[in-house]
Amino acid sequence: DDLRESIRRLREIINSRIDDNELINDAKSVLSLLLCFQFERNGMIVDLNDGIQLAKSLSPPKDRVTEAGRLNTLSMLWARKYEHTSNIAFLNTAIEFYLEKAIANVEMAIKNCTSPGLDLASYRSNLCSLLGQRYEYTRRLSDINQAITEGELSVKSSKRNAIDHLRAVRNLGENLARRNNAGDIDKAIEMWNEALGTTYFPPIYRANLAVEVLQILKKHKKYIPALKIARLGLGFLTKASPRFMKGSDQQRILRRYSGLASDAAALTIECHEPVADAVALLEQGRGILADHQYESRQDLSDLKAVYPYQALQFESLLNRLNDVPRIPDSRYSLAEELQNVDRELDAVIASIRKKPGFERFLLPPNIKQIYDIIKPSTDAIVIVNASFRYDAFILRYGEISILRLPDASDAVVRNWTGITKPNNIALLVPMPITPGLRELPAATVEVDKIKVALEPVYNTISLSPALRQDVIQSLSQAHVFHFAGHSKLDYADISQSSLLLTDGGLTISDLLTLRGKKSPLWLAYLSACSTGVNAFVDLADEGLHLMGACQIVGWQNVTGTLWRVSDHFSMQIALDFYTGLRD
Repeated sequence: DDLRESIRRLREIINSRIDDNELINDAKSVLSLLLCFQFERNGMIVDLNDGIQLAKSLSPPKDRVTEAGRLNTLSMLWARKYEHTSNIAFLNTAIEFYLEKAIANVEMAIKNCTSPGLDLASYRSNLCSLLGQRYEYTRRLSDINQAITEGELSVKSSKRNAIDHLRAVRNLGENLARRNNAGDIDKAIEMWNEALGTTYFPPIYRANLAVEVLQILKKHKKYIPALKIARLGLGFLTKASPRFMKGSDQQRILRRYSGLASDAAALTIECHEPVADAVALLEQGRGILADHQYESRQDLSDLKAVYPYQALQFESLLNRLNDVPRIPDSRYSLAEELQNVDRELDAVIASIRKKPGFERFLLPPNIKQIYDIIKPSTDAIVIVNASFRYDAFILRYGEISILRLPDASDAVVRNWTGITKPNNIALLVPMPITPGLRELPAATVEVDKIKVALEPVYNTISLSPALRQDVIQSLSQAHVFHFAGHSKLDYADISQSSLLLTDGGLTISDLLTLRGKKSPLWLAYLSACSTGVNAFVDLADEGLHLMGACQIVGWQNVTGTLWRVSDHFSMQIALDFYTGLRD
C-alpha cells in the first residue's frame, strides 16, 4: 500500500506544471526505482518498461554522484529486464541488449563515483552479480575473475554493520562457488557463516541470506554446512515478527521461505542425522510459516494465557528487533541497538524456557512431543517430504521410520493406510445455489446420500440454508464437517479465502477461531474446487489454503481438491469415500 501511494504521488509531481526541472528529474529517478520494486512484486512488465523509459529520459545531473546513482538504478532496471526475458527463445537478445547494458551502466556508475564509501561498495556488488550472470552463459574466465575481484572490493569497503554488506557477501560467495577453484567454496561458506552469525541485522535479513546460500550449497552437494545454515534460517524466522509481514506483500515475502523446512528435513537425512530430528525441523518450519500467514503465534497465545508479563516482554522486544526504519541511511546507526535488543530477547526467551510447560518455547518439538501426538490406537501418520530427495516419514506410537519414495511400492503404501471410526456428530452443509455462481444440483443429492451412509454411525446435522453464524456455531460441536459447494481463492489475502455460504464466505480466519476447541475434530471434507490450492505455486508445500487452515485448527484428517472439479463426479467420489469409511 505504501509503495502504490508513493508511486501515485510521484506521478502527480511529474504530471504537475511545477517549473523546477531538478525536482521533476529527482521524482522521475525515484519513480523509476519504485516501479522496479513494483515489478518485482507483481511481475507486470509494463512497470519495468515504464521505469526504464523514465530513467533514460532524465536530464544530465550537475554532479557526478547523482549521475552515478542514476546509472546504478538504470543498470538494475536493465538487469531485471534481462532476467525477465532470459528464456531459451530470447537468451541471446537478453544478453546482448539487457545484461550488457546493465553492466555498462554500473561500470559508468563506478567510474563516476568520486568518493569511496557505501555507494561505491553497493555499485561494485551489483557489478559482481551481473558479471557472474554473464559468466553463466559466456563461460569466460575473465568475467568470473573480474566478478570476484569486484566482489572482494565491495566486501572490503562496505561497513560490516550495513545492510549492503549482506548483499555483497552473498554475491561474492555465489561467484566463488561458480568459479569453484580449490578453496573457493570453503571461503564462501566461512564468509556466509560469519555474516549469519552477527546480530547487526534484523532476523528477516539473515533469514533471506540463509535461504539464498542454501540453494547454492545444495547445488554443490555441501550438505553438512547446508544443514547448519538451514537450521539457522529456521531459527531466524522464529524471531521474525508477523507484525511486519502484512498486506498484499505477505505472500511474496513468505514465498522466499517456501521449502526451507523441507530442505532442512531432507538435509538431516542426507547427513545421517536422526529421523526424529528431520520430522522436528519439518514441523517447526511449517508451524512458523503458518503463524506468520495467519498473524498469530500459538506459542505466544499459550504464554499470554499463563505468563502475560513475559509474553508482553517477548512481543515488545520481537517488534523492536524487526522494526527497521524505512530511511536507509539510519540503518547503519542501528547495529549496536539491534545487538542489545537481540541479547535482551535471548535472555527473555531463556527465562521463558524455565517456566513449566514452556521448556521448548520457539524450539522444534522433541522426540517425546512427537510421540505424544501419536496415540497407541492410531495406525500411523505419514508425512511426505519433497525436496532434493523424496521421503516418507512414517510415525507410529513409539517409532519413527523413513522410506525413500523411489523405493516405495503400491503394496507398501497400502500397508500404511488406516482409518479410525469415531462415533460423534457430523455437520453436513450443502450449497446447491450460491448467488452469482453456477448452480450445483448434485450438492444436495451428495449431502442427502452421505447422510444416509453415515447415520448408522453418526448423528448428522444438515444446514440448509447455510448461514455463516449457524455454520460457525455448529462447527463448535461437530467432529465431522462436510461442505459441498463453491469456494473462493483470495489472491490478495489468503486468510480471506473462503467456502461460500448463503450470506457470505466462511473464511480461513473464521475457521481459525475454532483453534483450541476441546472436542476432537476428526474429519473435514471440502467438496469444492481448489480447496487445497495456494494462490501461488511456490507456496504449494506450506499448507496456506483452506485445507491447511482446517489442519491448523485441529482436524486430524482433511480431504479436499487440488483443481476445479465436476459437480457430478465430486458427488460420486464423496459417496465412495464415505461408503468406504462406513464399511
